[in-house]
Amino acid sequence: MFDTLICNGTLVDGTGAGARQADLGIRNEVIADIGDLGDATADRTIDATGQVVAPGFIDIHTHSDLTLLAEPHGLSKILQGVTTEVTGNCGYSPFPISPERTETLRETLSSVFGDAVPWTWQDLEGYRQAATEIGLAINIAPLVGHSAVRGMVVGFEDRPATADEIRAMNYQVDQAMAQGAFGFSTGLTLPPSAYGDTAEIVALTEAMARWPGRIYTSHIRCWSGYHITGVQEAVDIGLATGVPVQVAHMAVNDPRHWGEADTVIEVCEDAVKSGHDVTFDVYPYDASSSGFSQCMPTWAQSGGPAALLSRIRTPATRLQIRDDMLEEGLFRGWPWLWDRLLVSTTHTEAAKPYEGLTIQEAAHEMNLEPVDAALTLMDLDDARLTIIFFYRTEEDMCAFLTALFQSR
Repeated sequence: MFDTLICNGTLVDGTGAGARQADLGIRNEVIADIGDLGDATADRTIDATGQVVAPGFIDIHTHSDLTLLAEPHGLSKILQGVTTEVTGNCGYSPFPISPERTETLRETLSSVFGDAVPWTWQDLEGYRQAATEIGLAINIAPLVGHSAVRGMVVGFEDRPATADEIRAMNYQVDQAMAQGAFGFSTGLTLPPSAYGDTAEIVALTEAMARWPGRIYTSHIRCWSGYHITGVQEAVDIGLATGVPVQVAHMAVNDPRHWGEADTVIEVCEDAVKSGHDVTFDVYPYDASSSGFSQCMPTWAQSGGPAALLSRIRTPATRLQIRDDMLEEGLFRGWPWLWDRLLVSTTHTEAAKPYEGLTIQEAAHEMNLEPVDAALTLMDLDDARLTIIFFYRTEEDMCAFLTALFQSR
């Protein structure tokens, strides 16, 4: 006698075995039997004829850290079969935080997290308690983010960390692991994580490595010419610390290197052939999204969003930002393809009319050069503008999706 019997379905069990016809019996919320259960009885029977029966999917790269607290049913994921999300990616986690720097961290992460709920915690344990009290419909596997750790200890300025600050950050990473973090993440084009050098990341990953089973995940340095170097840096950090490596949203973004996915994959393949645990995840589409602030010169972002906005609104520094954007290109060398940068989300009434337009189209509406339109939009939207970047190709995407060792 089962509590629930799922019969006549096509079972895909996640082990890599082929699909097969099988029934599934559940007792006390545990799968008790799988096979031909045609003679079994149950309190509830589900006829899965024509349906696939599978374990819940794990979404390995999400930023639902706060939206799940606001929408705990998680319907956007449940309806896709996702029952577990890995949060805290790209160096962005809502912990650890210090009271004096909470607002700056919140502003820094708002382009990804939004303003769904107030932050009432300081560490992972407090965040866990908040999530437990609300009651989430899905599981979460939180990572601790480098931007949060660095923001708490060093602040949001563009400078190297001191030896004492490295030790303090190590302590915060260790505490997050003790409280149940599944790993450590970086966002190496996203300040303040971007301000950390490789030696700093190795030191913090070593703090994580003392806890078995944890993973290092990295939104790599994807600046111009770094589509291979950035992946190699992530691999080298894993080799130096002996931990598994997950490269986040693998892509070739620089138009001058489109079509080179196979070369990037080789970096991971070589590591795997040498016995190291290296995988990557990839979007199943040829676009990405983030705050436009990361497209500003790194020096202009130093100090956090309020400092960036002040520089944009000061004529002399705005002119310097403009000149550097044109001279350096996007992400230190990509060409500006203004018709491939789409305004997706704005946060003020003044900026809202431009949602859904490319920067090129907004520039036409404003009768401005595209770079000036971009800065005007950042000004109008209090430096919180969110953009969709159409800087990828389907050819590269398909190459990454079909690599045999990527995370699935």
